[in-house]
Amino acid sequence: MRKLNQKFEDMFKNEYNGIIQYVKKNDKVFLGIRHNYINLYVDGGSFLKLTYHPKLNCCIGGVDNKYFVNGIKMPKGLEAINNKVIDNIQNWLDLFDELILAIQAYQRGDWGEEKSKKIVKREKIIQQKLVKEFNQNSDYFAYDIEYSMKGVNDYILDSNKNKIKMKNGTYRTKSLGRADIMLIGKPINNKIKIYCMEVKEGLGAFGGVLPNISKQSSAPSFGSGIAGHLKNNVAVISSARTGIAYKAKDNAVEYKIKETLIEEIKYALHFYNRFDLLKNTNFKNLTDKEIDGIKLCDKKDAVELVFFLGNYTDRTPGCFEKYLGINLAPDLCSAYSVKNLLDNKKKNEINLDYIKTEELFDFKVLKTAKNCFDSNFDLDIEHYDTIHKEEFKK
Repeated sequence: MRKLNQKFEDMFKNEYNGIIQYVKKNDKVFLGIRHNYINLYVDGGSFLKLTYHPKLNCCIGGVDNKYFVNGIKMPKGLEAINNKVIDNIQNWLDLFDELILAIQAYQRGDWGEEKSKKIVKREKIIQQKLVKEFNQNSDYFAYDIEYSMKGVNDYILDSNKNKIKMKNGTYRTKSLGRADIMLIGKPINNKIKIYCMEVKEGLGAFGGVLPNISKQSSAPSFGSGIAGHLKNNVAVISSARTGIAYKAKDNAVEYKIKETLIEEIKYALHFYNRFDLLKNTNFKNLTDKEIDGIKLCDKKDAVELVFFLGNYTDRTPGCFEKYLGINLAPDLCSAYSVKNLLDNKKKNEINLDYIKTEELFDFKVLKTAKNCFDSNFDLDIEHYDTIHKEEFKK
C-alpha cells in the first residue's frame, strides 16, 4: 500500500515542512508517495528519496550516485549526508536547486564530449511533463508515476518465470508490470475512472523485445513494448475491474487489487489536499467527506489502459499497428505482436498460457508528433482512439 505512517506524515507539518513549501513553489517537481517513503522527481529522475523507519522514528535521505557521471558534479556537501539519518532537513533543502540541475543534465544527456551520442531519457521527460499538465488544467489527476503494487508484481513474475541474462552476466526476471502514470478522471457523483498510462516516445519504443541470450531458457523478454505491456496488464486490470483478488501461487495470500487502488487514491487526494499541493480545481475543492466516499464507477471500462505514443509520425505507416497485428497483411506484422500473443503462435518461445482473447479489453491510444521537448499535449483521454478487442478476433 502506497501510504505514509501517521508520524511520518506529521513530520511534513513540522520539521519537513520546507519540502512541502519547495514542491509548492516548483511545479516541475513531483512528490510521489510510496510505502513509508517519498520520492521527489524532476524530468522523471529522483533527486531525493526520503525513507521513514518507524521503529527508530527517523528518516534517511538519499539520491542515486548514478546521476553524477561524465562530468556531472556531485553538489558540495552531499556526500556527507547522502543515505544517512537526517538530523537537519535544511542540509538537503540547501542542495535541492543544484540536485535538480544535475538530474536534469543526466536525463537530458547534457554531459560528455560527444553530444551527438548523448542519451536523452525522452520517455521520462515527457512523462513528467504530462503529469504537470494533467495536474494543472484538465479533467484528470495524475496521482502517481512509476507505479507498481504488491500482488501485481507477484502476478507478473508468476507468469514470467524465465530469467534474462544481461550483458554483465547477471540475470533478471521479466517486467514487473509497472505503469508510467496513474490517473483518475474527475469524480462524477463520487465515482471515478482509473487510467494506467504507458508513455512511449519514438518508433523504436514500440517493440521492446530483448533477445534471450540465456542457456537456461528459450524465452525472450518483451516487457517494455506494446505487446509486453498489454500482456502484463490484461489480467491485472481485469482483477481491478471485477474485484476478484489475485491469489499468489506459492502461498495463500490474496491481493485485493481493486480495493488497494481505491485506498491509495483516497490517501493521495487527502495528502495533497492537506498540504495544498493540488492546483487542479476539479480535485482541489474536494472535501474530506467527498474523498472518503469515492468509489470506482460500475462500467466495464472503470480501469483502462492508455498508450501515449509521442514523437509519432506517419512516415512509417502501420508502425504501431504491426505490433498489434491487426489491420495489416500477415507478413507486415511483428513476430511479437499482440495478435500473436493471443493466437499463441510463439508457444515454444514465449510463456503466453495465461492470456486469452476473451480476457482482452479495449484500450486507448494517442499518436502525436509532440515529443519530450514540447508542451501543451492533448489531455482529453476520453477522446483518444480506441483499439477494440473485437479487432483481434479477425
